[in-house]
Amino acid sequence: MQNWDDLKYCLALDEFRTMTAAAKALGTNTATVSRRIERLTEEAGQPLFTRQNCQWMATTLGQELSAVARRIEERLHAAEINASILEDNYKLHITAPQFIIEACLLPEADQLLTTYPQMKMKLASTHASLAFGETDLILSFSKPEEGRIFRFRIGQLRCGFYHAARFNNNLQGWINVDSETGPHLKLEDGIAPLNQSPRLTVSNLLNAHQLIRTMPLLAYLPCSFADSKPDLMLFEPAGKNQNEIWASYHYTRKKDPVLKLARDWIESSLMDKPPRIDQANHMAARP
Repeated sequence: MQNWDDLKYCLALDEFRTMTAAAKALGTNTATVSRRIERLTEEAGQPLFTRQNCQWMATTLGQELSAVARRIEERLHAAEINASILEDNYKLHITAPQFIIEACLLPEADQLLTTYPQMKMKLASTHASLAFGETDLILSFSKPEEGRIFRFRIGQLRCGFYHAARFNNNLQGWINVDSETGPHLKLEDGIAPLNQSPRLTVSNLLNAHQLIRTMPLLAYLPCSFADSKPDLMLFEPAGKNQNEIWASYHYTRKKDPVLKLARDWIESSLMDKPPRIDQANHMAARP
């Protein structure tokens, strides 16, 4: 199989299942897609796709070739990003609420920095402007309205009220976390002790965790963060809820490969994953 460029047509048809959709994704026409697939099939000596109803389904060999194409595409994309990082000595600056930084981004930062060792990254919760180039990408719990930007929903963050297990029957109030940029709380009337104003307001999750470990208070925390703490338990009457997260960056950077990388990494970081049990707290929580 001499023309490796044909493999991207195999990958596109495997992913989109129709010639029309594959052609649109590749920026070409259906005749070209059909011709390339036929050439690959002749070289392989066996079918790569079979027609089922209105879709083309990859055979075992077709799936194998698609996997090869996907790996090549990923390596080319990584090389493009690394070249951009090296050329510009790139520092990725993401502005986000402490809620998101602590619960989602920091636990996944090692993956990004290991894959792209030349990249430098700054995660900050202080206000910054896209228009003045003070940050590359902004995450928020509300739809951004600033100027000429590209904005979109990038994911959700599941949260709930948590407390130390030993105070289960003696809760006396709640703590507000990151009140300026954190999620917008909708408290239900009649659920004590949430039917009162917060006893304390703190700026980050670690402070909230330390306080509710020693005080009979609730704190509204990301489930991915709280579920990793063996000494905490969910306040069942309030349950869990999803909070939309918006992302935005300047419209002139829609095709920036590093921002595309950042977007993919953030989407992955926001996906629900099994909690990473905090071993230090696990030992502390044991009787």
